[in-house]
Amino acid sequence: MKDKKFKLFLRLCLARILNVIRVLPIISTLVFCAFINAAPQGERYLAITLTVDPYPPRAVTAISAKTGNNLSEVLLNWITPGDDGMIGRLKAGAYMIKYDEKSPAELGGDETFWWENAANIYTDLSWIPNPPMITDTKTIGGLTPKVTYYFALKAKDKVGNWSSVSNVAEARARWDLWRPNAVADLGARLSGDGTDVVLEWTAPLDYGNYDPNYDLWNEKVKWPQKAHHYQIKMATVSVGEFSGDVTAWWAAASEISPIEPVPAEPGTKQSIELKDLAVGVTYYFAMKSFDEQGLESECSAEAVIMPHDFAAPREAAGIKGTLTADGKTMTIIWSSVTRNAGGTKIEDLAGYCIYKAPSLDGLYVLKDFIPAGQALTWTDPDNVKGEVFYYMVRAKDTSHNTSAMSMIVDCSVNTNVIAVDEADMNTYMSVPKKAGSVLYEATNSYDDDIRIKVIRSTGDENGRVMKSYTFAAEKGRTHDSVTDISFEKADAEIVLSYKVENGYVKTAFQIPEHEASKRLAIFGFNGNEWIKLGGDVDEYAHTVRIKTKRLGKFILKNSLRAVSFTIMAVHPDKIFTPNGDGWNDYFEITYENPADGVVSGKIYDLKGRFVKGMEKGGSSGETAGSVKWDGRDVSGRTAPSGVYLYQIEITGPENKVINGTCVIAK
Repeated sequence: MKDKKFKLFLRLCLARILNVIRVLPIISTLVFCAFINAAPQGERYLAITLTVDPYPPRAVTAISAKTGNNLSEVLLNWITPGDDGMIGRLKAGAYMIKYDEKSPAELGGDETFWWENAANIYTDLSWIPNPPMITDTKTIGGLTPKVTYYFALKAKDKVGNWSSVSNVAEARARWDLWRPNAVADLGARLSGDGTDVVLEWTAPLDYGNYDPNYDLWNEKVKWPQKAHHYQIKMATVSVGEFSGDVTAWWAAASEISPIEPVPAEPGTKQSIELKDLAVGVTYYFAMKSFDEQGLESECSAEAVIMPHDFAAPREAAGIKGTLTADGKTMTIIWSSVTRNAGGTKIEDLAGYCIYKAPSLDGLYVLKDFIPAGQALTWTDPDNVKGEVFYYMVRAKDTSHNTSAMSMIVDCSVNTNVIAVDEADMNTYMSVPKKAGSVLYEATNSYDDDIRIKVIRSTGDENGRVMKSYTFAAEKGRTHDSVTDISFEKADAEIVLSYKVENGYVKTAFQIPEHEASKRLAIFGFNGNEWIKLGGDVDEYAHTVRIKTKRLGKFILKNSLRAVSFTIMAVHPDKIFTPNGDGWNDYFEITYENPADGVVSGKIYDLKGRFVKGMEKGGSSGETAGSVKWDGRDVSGRTAPSGVYLYQIEITGPENKVINGTCVIAK
């Protein structure tokens, strides 16, 4: 009877407890004690301790796995949950880790299904988790090297509530303990237009990949193996600027683009080309090699290079000299350079280098540098009175490419502008200031400065022809050819040099040095034929020179010189057409005048009436020259078509009159 009463009492107590639980705060502990006196058994009692905890730990959602630090290990990382959600610290032994060689998909389900079927369990009752929100780690060892494992975990609170299963992470167990060799010979060179850089190196050796057929896990495998991948970084500061801290430099440097090539077999030469790097910037490159395990080599030594373009600026045009009235101060000016030699727009012009020499073919010394954007003028600080110096300009870009030389200007009283053959500075065309207006945009009709080029044609130099040159004009900015240019008078001078060896002029024929004045002559091409122009021979300077108003083709030839006044050529042959079309507009007679007589020419009609005096022609010199008629009378009107008489009179050391005819056709 008493047992029945006790059981009834117990039921009433439990009902009361349940009513109390309904109003208790979450995670509360309640102790109930009940006593009943019942003889003969004596006093009996009931004690109940009840903890109310409906919240399990929060599920880990970001567990990660990576290859461990030692052979056969995997390292796990996650954010520690709390005992209740993210609140309260978990007690020792709170974690259960499961792992398997198969993924959830391979086992045929989601994470929960995988958890129920994973093959391996890891627990550690002494393992005390970190406080909530702190990273926790665990190394799982004893795995098969190089095999991929999948891992997940659950956490348990103090009353035994389990969290949901975490995400499943994967990693391969470590199989390699030795990192690959560093690249030992990283180098850099420029390519393309100079803004491209090629990095070159020799593929390094890797060691120690696990092979199940060999028990060599704890020894370096000595056979050659290639690395798995490279990482190349670049910066515009050196390791030295990080106080030699390679790690800090590597962290701050940027990865290159494009992607690095796949490593080749050890000892193979490899390279990668990087394009469109900034011109004028110094770049520092370094690289590391990685094995399949992810182990990285030491950093290579730096490769250093500064990209620059190979496109030199175009030559400066418009150079001109001005000498002060007292002859002491020389100032030069020139026009700006806007294009590279190839015609592309120049965007990296640094400025202009000014050079000075004591002679035309002397050593040109850099005297000054005028930065781009400043006034294009320079004044020689030296007193030049009584001396002749030569000046020229070279444009320079930020990559230190320099242009070909400009035309040269001297500080003589004529302030000549000179176009030279850079390979033979004693061959040139010199234009005095009084004849040079056609060379400058401000005073010509070409909308540009004119530059004279001196072009040698070595293919024409054979037999009696010793030198062959073309003196051509082109626009300074565009380099477009200008073919209709001429000077107002025969004031320009062409000088062709020759060489002497062992007392003889260097030619296919034996010409004693002292007979050069009798055997060497300049010829000019008039478009139809070569005209002998003669020229003044300087046997000391080894040059032959003529005065001319025309550009074009000229040769220096072995040709006997006349001993008295001789007509060398008539152009055109009798008939000319003075209609202003630029073709046969003049009748011109070229002669040799070795005695330096006074030469004059007159034109008469067939009735003997004077029409007009002949003018000095396009070629002249001490021993050669020409006279011409433009087909007009003294009033400036074009003479009628028909036959006319010319009369050439020579007076002085020799006196001679030469008559002939010419024809005007319209």
